[in-house]
Amino acid sequence: MNNFTRIAAAALSFLVYAAPALAITYECRVTKSNANYIPEILVIEHDDKTGEVTVFDPVIKHFLDRPTNGEVAVDNAKRITFSWSINSIKADALQTANLRYRATVLKRSKKLSITGKPLGYENNFKGSGTCIVK
Repeated sequence: MNNFTRIAAAALSFLVYAAPALAITYECRVTKSNANYIPEILVIEHDDKTGEVTVFDPVIKHFLDRPTNGEVAVDNAKRITFSWSINSIKADALQTANLRYRATVLKRSKKLSITGKPLGYENNFKGSGTCIVK
């Protein structure tokens, strides 16, 4: 079992407990990124009826050790965009940071684009890949 498969299986098993019964699962693999703060895999659970969003990936696992809540920022015929934050992470020995993420999935092609921004800093993190929708 390769590393991606192990992390995806762990993420999915972690989300099963919190997943709503009729949730849509987006299993995404990031194939291009410019930073370590962009995860290689991303699992998003979205319950269209309640609007609940749960996000889990290796970055969230590292800092929170549990899935985090997100929200739908855009949902139209072409795309769905999710947003979530990881707050009060230790950037170094003296500083903490808040990371704000957005992930957009194109509904037809299942292409993914993801961005991360440390609030209060000028740099941005970006990545792209594809998703499987279950």
